[in-house]
Amino acid sequence: MSEALYNLAITQHSSSKSIEKLVQDLLEIMEETGDAYLEYKLSESLLFEQSSNTILENITWTKGEHYQQLFLEQKVETELHRAPPVRKRKLKRTEDSDSDPFNPDPDGTELPHEAAPNKSGIKKKTLTAVAIANITAVLVTGAVGYFVFEKFNKNTEQEAQYLAGNTSHNATIGIKGKDAPLSQTNIRNSTVQAELANTTTEQLAAASLSPQQLEALTSILKSTETKAFGHTDNDQYAKLLPRLKRLLALDKPSLGLVFAENGDHPYAAALLIMTVANSEQQKKRNLHHDDILLTMKSVAINADSEQTAPLLASVLSQIYTMTGDAATAKTLLKEAITEAENTADTPEQSIQWLTRMLIDHKHFNHSTGAEKLIDKLESIAGNTPTDTPEGQLTISSIYSHLAAISLNHGNITDATAWLKKIPIESTREHLQAYLHNI
Repeated sequence: MSEALYNLAITQHSSSKSIEKLVQDLLEIMEETGDAYLEYKLSESLLFEQSSNTILENITWTKGEHYQQLFLEQKVETELHRAPPVRKRKLKRTEDSDSDPFNPDPDGTELPHEAAPNKSGIKKKTLTAVAIANITAVLVTGAVGYFVFEKFNKNTEQEAQYLAGNTSHNATIGIKGKDAPLSQTNIRNSTVQAELANTTTEQLAAASLSPQQLEALTSILKSTETKAFGHTDNDQYAKLLPRLKRLLALDKPSLGLVFAENGDHPYAAALLIMTVANSEQQKKRNLHHDDILLTMKSVAINADSEQTAPLLASVLSQIYTMTGDAATAKTLLKEAITEAENTADTPEQSIQWLTRMLIDHKHFNHSTGAEKLIDKLESIAGNTPTDTPEGQLTISSIYSHLAAISLNHGNITDATAWLKKIPIESTREHLQAYLHNI
């Protein structure tokens, strides 16, 4: 019978030392100086007390008590919790590696994205270790390291294809097809799409929509909070942003990247990484550019659904803009737009992806990308037939989304201008009346 394993978590501290000094002292007594991931876990736990963040995983009781005594000497209180059982899985061989962790055997048990614990009991994401701990030379000789650097050191066009998730490597990089679970936002959008699509030829001829369809369009204008930067289904970006800002205020961008990558929602994680990139751009530093880019690629390659692929490619495009590579940024945005058009299940989903990209670009004043996205949306509207109910509603939806973005910025004049482009007069007047009322 195997020995029980435990996790060690910090509960509080009463040290008069600065957090930075305390973290370095703890790393030293643990003989882990230079371990970026452990530095991040210690910093997070000490900065945000009462969070009971686990800093060591799967260690013996004896080792745990040893660490508890060392921490108490530094006036840091900890507690030990029984660790859950570690699951195992089989791995099948691939052309890239004899044991590729991105390709589980169908008969095996799915393993979490994190790698096995190291000697300290820390479970590290291998790609985070590559990006943050600067141990590239070691990992590149292994299966995962080989995979990362062979795939992402290709030219930009290939890189964009990998992020888009529509190549023959879908299974390898973990991006599922359209059978991936729909998010709550997509479920709500499906309801709106059903209402928008339920137009009869007679209604079109009468140049009017049903009350339900008008309300579906009005709801786009009403939900201006969803047009805010950082909006995600579970509000993870908003919840994690204060912690990231604390790390950046301490001038710890590397720790910020580790923190961002550990988010559960790929798109929220990408926005947090972009926030780090923006911080570095404002400080006019390029020291962490490679880490930022590689961390973003790590998030993209580990995303498990097509539902976020176009958005992640768009964010990576913006990060390239922030790091001064306009040519790569332009190429990736083009690929993201194409992916949003070609892989969406419905026209409404494509519109929502493109408008979300537009919101992100506007937030960071990336005017060139924003203009391209607006041009694309207007091009879709201009090329959509107006002699069908679906066409009329697609056009109305595009301009309603653009108007909602303007409303979110408090610009009713621009919102009114967008609504004027809606082809159905009664629909246009109904939505303009809503604007007038607010």
